[in-house]
Amino acid sequence: MRLSYSKINTFKECRKKYFYQYIEKLRPKTKALALMMGEALQNALEALYRDFREKKGKYVGLGNKINKEQVAKDLKIILDDIDNYFFDKGITEPTIISTINAMFQGYVKKHYYNDLLIIDEYIPEYEYEKELFPGVTLLVKIDGLVRTGNLWWIFENKSTSGDPRTVKAELSFGDQGKTYLYGVDKEAEGVIFNVIKKPSIRLKKSESTEDFLKRLIDEYVLTPEKYILREDATYSNKQMEEFEKDTFQVAREMVDCCAYYRTCGKHCGYCPFEPLCSGYGDMSQYDKREDNK
Repeated sequence: MRLSYSKINTFKECRKKYFYQYIEKLRPKTKALALMMGEALQNALEALYRDFREKKGKYVGLGNKINKEQVAKDLKIILDDIDNYFFDKGITEPTIISTINAMFQGYVKKHYYNDLLIIDEYIPEYEYEKELFPGVTLLVKIDGLVRTGNLWWIFENKSTSGDPRTVKAELSFGDQGKTYLYGVDKEAEGVIFNVIKKPSIRLKKSESTEDFLKRLIDEYVLTPEKYILREDATYSNKQMEEFEKDTFQVAREMVDCCAYYRTCGKHCGYCPFEPLCSGYGDMSQYDKREDNK
């Protein structure tokens, strides 16, 4: 059995959801817009840091002067990819595309230029699989593995419509960062969380799309603390020992489980399988995945 943070967390949250998602391998035929927006931003950030060493050599000159004109040319390719991502899915609403463009460009202005100076190596979408016990492995897939000097850090990117500090606190106290630290094959110092808030401003009736995008970007640049939060989280040896013990216990429960019961809670309102649980939906609303995830 191959486990992951998502699998373990879903099992702990609701075994019925775990059954639908990982045993039956169901997925909604229609992906929620919020998920698509998060995926588009994630793809853009991954492209931003891909081939980091090569880009750093191209962008950073003598005296650590950054060639922002060259950076802008390459960023245009990523921005075009954001547009194409939505067009390919039949989404042409300009405010949606402008929102992701602004979030991405705001992040670039806030962090990317400085990252070019301080980061020595960045490995996007890093994966490693670790054996927990015979027949059971833990797969970790990390947004980014970062080296500054001799120190490794894990990068985790999150988009949210809520308060970034609340989200970061939940991430820090939760098990996601611990799972990545425990499962990765590097001696990482901790997890750096990049939390990017979706803007709350809306397109005005008399406003063009171009003016709206500019106003969005100005929001991110002038008040970045409202929208973009980067903070690290580290964990003590005791915390990691308790995490390991809990993970082994849950993993054994997952292997031996034969009763996938429903656990009602606040998460139900966001669960894609709520229609099946509540009886007002049917299997025609879902596809079967053919992968092993």
